[in-house]
Amino acid sequence: MPVYWDLASFVGNLVLFRGIQEPTYKYMLNNAEIVADKKAFELALSARILLSTLSNLDLALAGHGDLVFATRQLELAEPFLYSINPNR
Repeated sequence: MPVYWDLASFVGNLVLFRGIQEPTYKYMLNNAEIVADKKAFELALSARILLSTLSNLDLALAGHGDLVFATRQLELAEPFLYSINPNR
């Protein structure tokens, strides 16, 4: 797993649903003892959000998950990913 995978997993849905001002995300991002490499953290966070979104959507479409939740993740994913790195 990428270096920041566990942190990205912990904060992924919090920041996806609450935005980049989410306190836990801001604390992690602004604390060099937790996140020494912001670009690596953003990459792991982007990957984690994409994995979660696509997995939840796949499960929901197969009848094994919450389609409302998965659809909301999908709606939020693209704008969020651009918000943490608008140059992508």
